[in-house]
This record gives sequence, C-alpha cells and structure tokens, in this order.
Amino acid sequence: EAASAIREQIESSGFHGNVLDINDIRQIQDVRLASLRLLASQIKERNVPGALAELGVYRGDFAAEINLIFPDRTIYLFDTFAGFDVRDVDVEDNVPKMNFSDTSIEIVKNVLPNSSQAVFVPGRFPDSLSSCKNLPDTYALVSLDADLYSSTLEGLKYFWPVLSVGGAILIHDYNSTQFPGVHEAVSEYCGKMKLFPVPLMDLHATAILMKQGY
Repeated sequence: EAASAIREQIESSGFHGNVLDINDIRQIQDVRLASLRLLASQIKERNVPGALAELGVYRGDFAAEINLIFPDRTIYLFDTFAGFDVRDVDVEDNVPKMNFSDTSIEIVKNVLPNSSQAVFVPGRFPDSLSSCKNLPDTYALVSLDADLYSSTLEGLKYFWPVLSVGGAILIHDYNSTQFPGVHEAVSEYCGKMKLFPVPLMDLHATAILMKQGY
C-alpha cells in the first residue's frame, strides 16, 4: 500500500534508475493463490463436503481461480455488483478511496472458466440471502473479501456455522491498513467464538480460518 509513495520519494530525490515495485512479486509467486491451491488439494483429498462461496467478488478474478480448481462444485457469489452499499460505508471510520463499482454480473461471468457452476446472489449482504431460494447446507471453502467492517462481520456470522469440518475461510485484507474494519470485525467475531485466524505473509494481508473436528 505504500509502494506508490515510496516510488515518489525515490524519484523526487533525483534517482532516475529502474525502480522495482513490490507488486511485481505477484507475477513470480502469489502466496494467497498458492495457499488456495494447497487448501483445495486438502479439501479434495479428505472429501470435505460443501459448496464454495465468495463474499466480495468485484470483477471475479479470485472467484475464477476457485471455479477453475473446483470445476464440479457450485460456487455462490455474493456481491452488490455495483460497489459498496452506502449503509456499510457510513459505519467506517476510514472510508475507502475505491468503491469497486466498475463491475457487473456479466463481467464476472465472462471470466469464470466454468460459469455454469456459478450462482449469483446480488444485493447487500446479508439481506441478499433471502433472495436465494436454494442456499447450500454446508460450505467447504469461502473467500471473504468484503473490505468493510459490517459486511465482514455478517459474513463470518453466516459462513462459520455452516462451514464443514475441514473447510476453510480465506479472509482478504485481515492485516490491511487500507481496510482496518476487516481486522476489527474478525477480531470481534473470533474473540467471541474463541477462534484463532492464521495470518499469511502475502501482499493481500490474508488470514485463514479452518474448522477443526470437535
């Protein structure tokens, strides 16, 4: 998140050589994507039951990866597909600069390799749950990328109880300074439920919640 500011400082100091951006590392190895693939292998190996889901889809890049890895499982995609709902932004202390409104269901559908397996659930979460008549009983893997406090908290409240044993929730922006509401929501819910998210050393500030057997 500080890469642009650091580049400006370097260039303003009079240096005009080649400046490598940390974001270029994503072209070499994306820890979040690598973790997704490893989790997917484990879920398949252990036959963890359940559908797939993403809350906070934006333009569908990460959903496409999940859809590619699990071509035979239904993936439920929850998003307004029109940017942040103002009611969720109003409760944030730090209002994000982007509102991610440059998307649509059609844009997402076009990047999915197995779009026939996708169920789109548009609208503000969790209100949108009532519009979907055939929600699954369990989920095996969930990507939680809601960016804001309220939608992240509501996502955890919905997905954790119906997550299969052996399943996982990938939480985007858990340690992000750009979206502090995510960490606040996760800390609140996990503290109440006595859960311990595992942070990843990736450029997406991701954390993983896995459900163990009881």
